[in-house]
Amino acid sequence: MVLIEVRIGPRLLMKGKFIMLEPYAPDTTRQIIFSDVHWLENNKDPVCDQKLNIVVSYLKKNGEWGHYTEFKINLLESHGFGTSEWRVSCFISQDDEDKVYRQGITDIFKLWQEEKNISWFSLPEAHHLKADYISACLFYTGISDSMVEREVYEIDMSLVNEEQDFLYLAGLAFIGDRGYLGRDLFTFNDCLLTIFHKRGAFFDGLKVVFLNTKNLSQTMLHLYGEIRSIFIKFKFEVLET
Repeated sequence: MVLIEVRIGPRLLMKGKFIMLEPYAPDTTRQIIFSDVHWLENNKDPVCDQKLNIVVSYLKKNGEWGHYTEFKINLLESHGFGTSEWRVSCFISQDDEDKVYRQGITDIFKLWQEEKNISWFSLPEAHHLKADYISACLFYTGISDSMVEREVYEIDMSLVNEEQDFLYLAGLAFIGDRGYLGRDLFTFNDCLLTIFHKRGAFFDGLKVVFLNTKNLSQTMLHLYGEIRSIFIKFKFEVLET
């Protein structure tokens, strides 16, 4: 579900199934590990100061490969050239600031490839993997114009400690596994609006049941109120326990 391509100019040097950008560096030099590498050219190790272009793609739900991002590296050291694991030291530059490479998104796709999933509720509040997971879901499924057909959708508020927890649960409940239903409440509203336009009608007759709402903190009460108002605007029947 992950495809890495490394090019020297127009020439394809290698393809790989995983990339690991080491998260910490004592200086501006970065360490990258390419794994499960298939070499298209392996007769000459790229020399120092060689500029390489890295393209990262993911396999989407519809079975198509989607281009995620690309960045350039200025190669300083190379180890394992021609083998299945290639380690490089380099400087990194990226032109598109809107698509800065995030290792966490690749890590999520690798988990899915291994038929595993993120342990969401073991993550601390505001952990970067929560945002990366939601971004991975958006890339994988896109913005859905339909949802799982149920008469009752349940959200357990005892599991919600921040906005991203709700979005994770809502994605599962309304879209399904790896489902995207917004990265914040504004885009959550937009996702429901997209489904509404496709549906051609409000959501009359469908119930959203919020479980364990009696002992919410003041912060969660405020969030809960905002969430309820969005559902009510789209004419869901909102119930709580």
